[in-house]
Amino acid sequence: MCLLINVLKKHLLTVFVLVLLTHVNILKGSPTLPSKVGPYIPVGIYLGNIEEGARIITFVRLFPLGHPLADGHEFPTANVLHIGEVEIFLEMGKTLGWNLYATLHRFPDPPRRDWFYSDFEPPPNIKSEGFIINKRQTVPLPGLRSITCHQKQPLAYIFDTRSLTLEERSMERPTSSGVEISRNRLDERLKFECERTDSRQLSIIKFE
Repeated sequence: MCLLINVLKKHLLTVFVLVLLTHVNILKGSPTLPSKVGPYIPVGIYLGNIEEGARIITFVRLFPLGHPLADGHEFPTANVLHIGEVEIFLEMGKTLGWNLYATLHRFPDPPRRDWFYSDFEPPPNIKSEGFIINKRQTVPLPGLRSITCHQKQPLAYIFDTRSLTLEERSMERPTSSGVEISRNRLDERLKFECERTDSRQLSIIKFE
């Protein structure tokens, strides 16, 4: 009887050790990753040269092509910004040496805290989540100064063409936004640049 009990004890101990090792291996093989969010609606700022007839500043919200809220436009005007978008633009501006606080809090109305677009995720809180800055030497599009990405998705971007000639922008005539870039090309470049960022963190890309 004692022999049988000892055998059972050894068997149970072996089973316990095997179960424990299996559990540890599962945990090691399954690293914690951030949960997938989105989709987001990228929002953009265009700073243009007023002397060539461009608007001083233009805000756009890139709804998917054909979306009802786009109202048939490739670059729908953003008439109001969410507070999360404003906070992101403020940090982007700082990386470029700009203080955009007054402009962003006055144009065209104060930012809103409620989110209107139920089909899309609101922007993450850049103050609580923090961010990293990626500096890149090659500018993918004329005048593109900065992009903010989250989980490899574009959140916001800034164009500044005030110091660029039409020739440097590959343009023959001025436009109200200061650039002449198709929506498909813009979407492709924003996505490409964000694919090269760390999916675990908010990233601000600065083109130098």
